[in-house]
Amino acid sequence: MLVSHRSCRSTLVLHEIEYVTTLKDNPQRQQGQWNNHNSQRQPLFPSPQPPPKQPNHLEEALTKLTLNTNTFIEETRSNFKNQGEALKKVEVQMGDLAKQFQ
Repeated sequence: MLVSHRSCRSTLVLHEIEYVTTLKDNPQRQQGQWNNHNSQRQPLFPSPQPPPKQPNHLEEALTKLTLNTNTFIEETRSNFKNQGEALKKVEVQMGDLAKQFQ
């Protein structure tokens, strides 16, 4: 069955008139409220989202190790300083005893 160009064109024109009439008679459709499926359409190429950050056990272990090491270093320095002062006192006392025996 062959369809003439004129009949296709007249059908298209009738559909356009029907659409415009429906749009004109329905104020909600004019404001875009009647056809909400367009606003919910997903983009063809969504922007990549970074994966959610999960706690990394290695990072946590490294952080704890760093804190413990820094604490150990501070305590060692403090102990070393205290031992140095104690040795100086012992040297002074030994010197005093040596003077007494002479």
